[in-house]
Amino acid sequence: MENLSTPEGKLFHRYADGEVKYDGTLDDYAYTIWGLLELYKATLEGKYLKKALLFAEYLIKHFWDEKNGGFFLTADYKKDIPLRKKEFYDGAIPSGNSVAVYTLIRLGRILGRDDLENYGRRTLEAMAPHIARAPVGYTFALIALDLAVNGSKELFIVPAKDDDSYRDLLKEINPKFLPDLDWLKIDETVKGLSEFLKNLQPKGEKTTYYLCRNYACGQPTDDWKGILKELL
Repeated sequence: MENLSTPEGKLFHRYADGEVKYDGTLDDYAYTIWGLLELYKATLEGKYLKKALLFAEYLIKHFWDEKNGGFFLTADYKKDIPLRKKEFYDGAIPSGNSVAVYTLIRLGRILGRDDLENYGRRTLEAMAPHIARAPVGYTFALIALDLAVNGSKELFIVPAKDDDSYRDLLKEINPKFLPDLDWLKIDETVKGLSEFLKNLQPKGEKTTYYLCRNYACGQPTDDWKGILKELL
């Protein structure tokens, strides 16, 4: 964040001996966004989620292929390359497009922004003929496809003053393998990221929980043990 990015959301590829060099590629953005989403889940520090959104919007603006869907490897301002490549294949590591799909779906759902998820879905549509021919070569894309088709859960936590019971809930959730679950603590650092988050208000004097699936939320509750039963 300090040496390889700009306030506008541009990433660079290399930092060595105090020198920043080379524009970031699709993979740099996709993997950085993924890392930031995981950092947010681990820390609940809104600065990581804000950065994830910043880089995602920059990625869409400068790497998106409006005609055919999917993301180019290089940005639209790179004028010194004769051909802009687009890679889908998941080799030794997942492709930038597969990771972009996965992160955009997650980011879109946690922020209530289906426009972000739609870029992921349109990328999957562009990848579909390739996946159909050789699914084994697109394993991470299939993980993203599972998320898109079978849905996910989002837990929104609206903390009340002097009630940090949500920490007990997260202690129970964290050790479990719940790949379709993301969570977000609604505070001043993230509330302004979308209109959806502004609408999730506390109920009463205890911490309020909203458990949502595919943009549809259940009734708000302050019973974190009940939420835990639903999740497990």
